Amino acid sequence: MCCPSVLPAWLSGYAHGDFKTLLDAELYLPKSWARDRKRCRRAGIPDDLPYRPKTALAVAEVQRALGNGLHFDWLVFDEGYGRDPAFLFGLDALGQTWIGEVPKNFRCWPVPPQYQSPRKEFASKKVYNVVRRSPAFIHQDWQVLLFPRQTVEPTIWDVKAAQVYLVHHGRPTERTYWLIVAWNRATGEYKYFVSNAPPRTPVDLLLKVASAGRKSSTCFAWPRTRWAWTTSRAAAMSG
Repeated sequence: MCCPSVLPAWLSGYAHGDFKTLLDAELYLPKSWARDRKRCRRAGIPDDLPYRPKTALAVAEVQRALGNGLHFDWLVFDEGYGRDPAFLFGLDALGQTWIGEVPKNFRCWPVPPQYQSPRKEFASKKVYNVVRRSPAFIHQDWQVLLFPRQTVEPTIWDVKAAQVYLVHHGRPTERTYWLIVAWNRATGEYKYFVSNAPPRTPVDLLLKVASAGRKSSTCFAWPRTRWAWTTSRAAAMSG
């Protein structure tokens, strides 16, 4: 019998030039296991190890890394983490700059609502609808960005981006965040990203950082020398 863990997905690594090393790992105990303590005991899992969401483990690893003297330029994550606003605000509280993929039903406001009301016209909107209906998006042209890859043809994405307000305890945030939509014409795929980077950050830089993260149930992070968490190995990113 084995206990599922995030060790394959939560191997945190550091890269500086040709030097690479692993930094941290976290054991993930699913809810079903946490509710069955007899099963846990048979597997040798301590009684005091509770269920914690992966997003909470992610914030804890970042906080631990910062406490050990690491400094990050970017934290990057997939929509498995981006779907949880508490995770985003947890990274904000640590003073980190981040960009991550979010699902198309992630909610925000393109402009602050005139009233705090449950009425539909004042409610937050799904990002899927924001990028298709908000004047901030429909009145701008697509920006074509090309991303080279090592062993295959480069990918080409059409991109639009604007500042929006996230939902925090049911109300719009005081500050704005980036909302980016990326469209792959070749495949018809759409991706949505949110970032707390400063409003003057170049969009191509944001997408370059975001594209470095592989699509998986993994949280990624880069410091000044491009540090990464990956599904199965520490990955160094150059550039």
